[in-house]
Amino acid sequence: MRILQEDDYQTVTIEHILTAREQMIQARETHLDALSVRLRDPKIRYVIESIITGDSDPSMNRSNPDIELAMDLGLIKWSSDTGFAISNPIYEEILTRHLNAGYYDNMPPPSTWKWQKEDGKLDMDSLLREFQRFWRSHSEIWEEKSDYTEAFPHLLLTAFLQRLLNGGGRIDREVAAGRGRMDICIEYMEEKFVIEIKLVRQRDNPENIQKDGLRQISAYSDKVAPGAPAYLIVFDRRNETKEKSWDERLSWTAEDNITVVGC
Repeated sequence: MRILQEDDYQTVTIEHILTAREQMIQARETHLDALSVRLRDPKIRYVIESIITGDSDPSMNRSNPDIELAMDLGLIKWSSDTGFAISNPIYEEILTRHLNAGYYDNMPPPSTWKWQKEDGKLDMDSLLREFQRFWRSHSEIWEEKSDYTEAFPHLLLTAFLQRLLNGGGRIDREVAAGRGRMDICIEYMEEKFVIEIKLVRQRDNPENIQKDGLRQISAYSDKVAPGAPAYLIVFDRRNETKEKSWDERLSWTAEDNITVVGC
């Protein structure tokens, strides 16, 4: 039997952990892959969709049978700090990738889009303008085929980002029921970018939603990437907005050093 020497040991870094996580996700082990079956259950779908969109709903409480089922299955957790959230980062990634797989698989090759600078670094402005064009061309048709219609904007955008950045960058998400948003931090070639997704629904005041979003993304940016370029993406889901022309619906403005992207 060989005795281990000092040179046989290697310090485990955060990069090792992230690589191992990605390998597990890509391997789609049986116990992880089986989670996709649960996502077709309407009871589970409502719970997961509410967490992805950040919905606040008093009926989502720990005595709700649907919540109890999702917790018993190990899909979600509750804590006083986060409220209801996906049980762990690996499940969060597995669930998101499963739900947006159809979008991911059917997107055009990244080579057809402008999203890199001459030095190979990420041009986030160009990337999100490409997404606006993609949203304009495909969102209405693709949404008709979506099971998770409330979370459709979140899932399509994350699929778009994954399609471009897989293998060259990292996307970290923060989602939890009651937060009213999805937060995303992108790291590409040692640069970080912060994105926040907000929805404007029929009952909402769009100005208030944007104000909340600006305040929330500032706090998130200060926590994960101070000084990084920040983008607030607002999806206006109101019926009256959908009746407008695409030129009216899509917008691009700057507020307090934050780029606000309207879709």
